Amino acid sequence: MPSYLKSFTITFALGVGLLVFLALSGFPQAISPITLMILAVISIALGQVVYKSRYHTSLTIDSKCFKLKEGNKVKERKWNTYQDLSIFISSNLETFLRLKSKDETLDLPISRTGMSRRETYNIVKHLVKRK
Repeated sequence: MPSYLKSFTITFALGVGLLVFLALSGFPQAISPITLMILAVISIALGQVVYKSRYHTSLTIDSKCFKLKEGNKVKERKWNTYQDLSIFISSNLETFLRLKSKDETLDLPISRTGMSRRETYNIVKHLVKRK
């Protein structure tokens, strides 16, 4: 939710800036309750588009690999490239599974999976250890 609010706030602030510019350019009726309401509706729609294209995270797991999508960026990795696994809790209390290999460390978000940490950890540990 905070990322969506950030997307909405950015689009709303840019819209208000445009309205202020129009008001200072000789269109004082640009800032009115109706234009602000229209701007809020447009910002909700544009905020959703920005959120989906930049911030929305999804994780797909199968027995051979996983796919982590963050906005338009996709990371697809095989389980057998990782040697170690741990649970990591971030400063904003989100839970991640931290996968470690020789070349990289990757955090998989599991806070919103609907499964318990221990259950998810055990499943992924089994997938990582099976080579």
